[in-house]
Amino acid sequence: MSDTNRALIKGRLTKDPDLRTNPNANSVCNISLASNDFYKDKQGQEQKQTCFIDVSIWGKMAIICKDTLTKGSPILVEGKLITENWIDKNQQKHSKIKILANKVHFIIKMEKAEPGYSATEPAPEQPEDDSSIPF
Repeated sequence: MSDTNRALIKGRLTKDPDLRTNPNANSVCNISLASNDFYKDKQGQEQKQTCFIDVSIWGKMAIICKDTLTKGSPILVEGKLITENWIDKNQQKHSKIKILANKVHFIIKMEKAEPGYSATEPAPEQPEDDSSIPF
């Protein structure tokens, strides 16, 4: 039985995306997301807990994210968790968990709907007699 490593997080960018190209000409865009969770404490007061997570996006999507997203942009990221390890200049070992994205969904807030459009309005009825349709 294989293990499952899948991550799904919705949040807002904490800073503008950072696009880099490695020596093999592959593009990688690094972003940091803040995701808020709300809960009530023992006294019934609403509390907010924020989780910060780093995300790496590769390929064409990296370029699209750099061109489209800015600090504060809301997105939904799908991917897998990876551990990044490194040794600093003082020979100290470090590691962090981040998401390696395979899908990025842009969340667009619609300020105003088009005039005459209502999401709750029923769809127009289809004509029952379709004999006048030429095909």
